[in-house]
Amino acid sequence: MRRSLSNEVIDNDYRNKYSIAPTNPCLNYVPQWDGYDSTVARMTIAPERGFDGRISSDAFALFPTQRQAELARALTASIIQSTLERNPADFAYQELLMRASVHLAGKADLHGHSVPTLPISVRTAGPRGMFVSIPSAMGVHSFVAALENFVGTGSVSFDVDTRAGQPIRVNRLKSLTVEFPPNGSPRRFVKTLLRKLDSAVMTGFADEVRGAFHRNPEDCAHSLAALGIQQNLGVLLVTGITAKAMAQPGAPLVLLELGQFSILTGIPVVCVGTPGAAPSLVELGVSVASLYSYGACIIEPFGAKDPHWGLYSEYTWQNYFADAFGAKQPGWFGQEMLKHCAGHTDLLFKVGRHVRDFHEKRSAEALTSEALTSFAKTALVMESKPLALLAMVKQKAKVSRVTAMRFADWLPLESAMMLIAPTDEPTLSALLLPLMGEAS
Repeated sequence: MRRSLSNEVIDNDYRNKYSIAPTNPCLNYVPQWDGYDSTVARMTIAPERGFDGRISSDAFALFPTQRQAELARALTASIIQSTLERNPADFAYQELLMRASVHLAGKADLHGHSVPTLPISVRTAGPRGMFVSIPSAMGVHSFVAALENFVGTGSVSFDVDTRAGQPIRVNRLKSLTVEFPPNGSPRRFVKTLLRKLDSAVMTGFADEVRGAFHRNPEDCAHSLAALGIQQNLGVLLVTGITAKAMAQPGAPLVLLELGQFSILTGIPVVCVGTPGAAPSLVELGVSVASLYSYGACIIEPFGAKDPHWGLYSEYTWQNYFADAFGAKQPGWFGQEMLKHCAGHTDLLFKVGRHVRDFHEKRSAEALTSEALTSFAKTALVMESKPLALLAMVKQKAKVSRVTAMRFADWLPLESAMMLIAPTDEPTLSALLLPLMGEAS
């Protein structure tokens, strides 16, 4: 049985350094780190076929790697540190909770103007931003779901004593996942965030059409910070950050607000984006550097020698191919699929779905490499161009910048970072960019 994290195991030096009260009820709701093996098991997503032959879910499987388990470990430490800085049972900290609530209430004077409130920030906070780079077709949705499973979702409420002797009820929102707006709209991002929060804690912030959330980016950042403090948010996950979204005019404002939120609150912010989004993020400079202050977690397509590809291949065979071609996987299957899918797990499953859904059972017929090539070519026709680009990258061939930018979300992060334009570049399409680095 996994033991819960008690206040006794929190380092006393850390508590004394930050003047933390002896008890912090939010520590009962932080994720637990039980070692890599346990974390991998908790983050694994593997829908399987039932006795009726139907697969339990069309969600893509995820078999976490060491890198993904390391991210969970780092995120656990970050959430605990942030939680220690925000103790709703601490009388001094309750003053900040009150200021956050007053700020969000949006009080106005007799003339209808908002009443200025004191700054909303956690005294001991520092930015805890992590950027997770996941190329296209590498299971981003399953990864985010696994991360949510690990850190926890939903809200819990409990009472804490106050200096006046009257208890107050506070919330602990374990995590909040928000999609980055495809059109880069700050208004859409805030609206989505508020709707997600309203759904989790039964508030009505998304119904408000006026107030600090709808003014300038600075006011919005402070309001988001007040919201995170008021709800004792554990971690904010921002997904769907792509090269296309980053190219939209409003995207820098969204990132600026997120960067300020991270600085003001110390709440961990995990930005899950594609390699193609990274250059634009870096080009925005120090204003958003807090979003990757803890560095980048790089998730890459699998290579020929990666044992995880064997796990994915075996899973795909058993759940998508075995019904048509028998239970035993051919020895060459994994390597052939690697050639067709370039190590991208979503493409592996896509070929499997194509075989499962478009072809009749043929258990008496053995699968050949020629038949698999035909299946893969048909199933992956929409991905043929980016796969061709990846093949050129692997061969270290020269690729036009226009082509590279068009499929930047598929590139290895190292190659994508080379898309940052030099200051003396005359035109975007005038140069040929040698994209160095292996695809796997």
